[in-house]
Amino acid sequence: MRRIANWAQLTQAERDAAWRRVAARNAERLGALAAEAAQQQQEQQQQEPQGDDQLEAVALNASDFVLLFLLLLVVVYVLPRWARRAVRRLLRRRRALQAEAAAGTAAAEGNDDDDDDAAPASPTPAARRRRPAARRAA
Repeated sequence: MRRIANWAQLTQAERDAAWRRVAARNAERLGALAAEAAQQQQEQQQQEPQGDDQLEAVALNASDFVLLFLLLLVVVYVLPRWARRAVRRLLRRRRALQAEAAAGTAAAEGNDDDDDDAAPASPTPAARRRRPAARRAA
């Protein structure tokens, strides 16, 4: 509206009419520019050699290398650590379940009298964590 010198003096109806005309003119201009760009693109595609359509040049800029480096860091450092932790958790849970099952079968069989000769059961993960603290206190 900078180009309309008397915009401040126009009534609201005149402003709306001028706005519609300007918007219609701008839409026509944009349509013409888009058609011209599409035509230039078609001409450019026709001028290019049709020999090898499957090969494309890959242009990498600095941000692509940064993203690639970050992805490499995740794959090399983060995922293996996560996988090791997950495997450790699963193994701890498996040992705890096996210990509970062994304790349950021993109690179900009623062999409480022979426990003096049997080897002690492996401690649970919580007991293993408490054991070093008991040694420090001693």
